[in-house]
Amino acid sequence: MYFHGGLGYDSVQTGVALLAYTLPTLVMPPVGEKLSLRYHPGFVIPAGLSLIGAGFLLMALGSHSLQPGWWILPGCIIAGVGLGLTNTPVANTITAAVSSERAGMASGTDMSARMTSLAFSIALMGLVLVEGVATHLSEALAVADGDALRQFAEKISAGDMAALDRQALLPQADVAAGTLQAALLSGFGWVMAYGAGSALILAAISLLLFSPWKAREAPDSALTLREIR
Repeated sequence: MYFHGGLGYDSVQTGVALLAYTLPTLVMPPVGEKLSLRYHPGFVIPAGLSLIGAGFLLMALGSHSLQPGWWILPGCIIAGVGLGLTNTPVANTITAAVSSERAGMASGTDMSARMTSLAFSIALMGLVLVEGVATHLSEALAVADGDALRQFAEKISAGDMAALDRQALLPQADVAAGTLQAALLSGFGWVMAYGAGSALILAAISLLLFSPWKAREAPDSALTLREIR
């Protein structure tokens, strides 16, 4: 939606742009595993989450620039690298934290937590997107926030850029075509800022919970991931 409706990319350009995010997630997991064996998952996982946050922060800054594509694509690459570094160490750490007979239970719990948080985040990001679009429209059109503006913002957030042709939703406002695109870019700027903040907060929490420096001070107190393997 962002590439197609906000940046005006066609289907091919959008697909190629999305590769900037998806390819690193396929390439980096082996690197993340090697780094976790060499150092500690308590360092690698927060580092990966920090990269995700940095990537989304770059995207958020780019959404306010005149050439957002120059910011978005590097941000996608950085976030994809961070996700690739994080996924494998997380899965390995969860299964290694329990006895071998309970590894399947731990893996199932991990997957359930991922799916639950994914569903929650999709709904929350949708809300953030609509709020961002509605706020931009309210300021750009000098229209008070109300049901009509909210419906208009929801259509734009859903990628319905033809909503301008159904001007009846906001008969009192003179809406220019570029306003809808700017509103969508602004809304996704809110989403990217939310993504950046969430990932960086989770990075800090994971660093505190894992306390990898304590594990390095007492290496004999527990089996390392290398020893378990």
